[in-house]
Amino acid sequence: MYHMRVSNYVAYISVSLIWLITELSLAQYIQYSGIIILGTLINIISIILVSYRPTYHKYLFIVNTALLTYVGFTIPNYLATIYSIIMSVSIVIYLVLIDLIELSFLLISLPIIYVSYVAERLLERSLIVNKLMTLIGPIGVNARLFALILSWYLSLFIISIIAILLALLLTRRFSK
Repeated sequence: MYHMRVSNYVAYISVSLIWLITELSLAQYIQYSGIIILGTLINIISIILVSYRPTYHKYLFIVNTALLTYVGFTIPNYLATIYSIIMSVSIVIYLVLIDLIELSFLLISLPIIYVSYVAERLLERSLIVNKLMTLIGPIGVNARLFALILSWYLSLFIISIIAILLALLLTRRFSK
């Protein structure tokens, strides 16, 4: 039988409680109450399941993350930034607590995160992203959050390409 480490259990429960508080604070908006009630039920059921069957904690984490990501695309613009910050911080806390990310590597990556933030802000103001926002808006998806996530991923992709090219250039230079 698989036994869950106490730190993994504490990490899962603490992140689940953060998400539960977030979901309950969003429940005051009537138009989101259906999906929020579903998210709250899934979150409570997953907390109970993890208590009895700890092998499922990673799968339940993915289910909760997917549901909360969907909720993030449907909330209004003025809540999108704080919601994104809560989601990002809670996911990073969970990954650090279950030792999937070491704290030292996280601290080293902070300058890269800052550069990607600056690149994301520049991309968010670009003409292409603004055109996509006008196309996405009528569908019912939060266009601002979509643009934010798209430009964030594009900035990470650009930084990754630059890092790979820099690594290739440095290995060729030092191998000669």
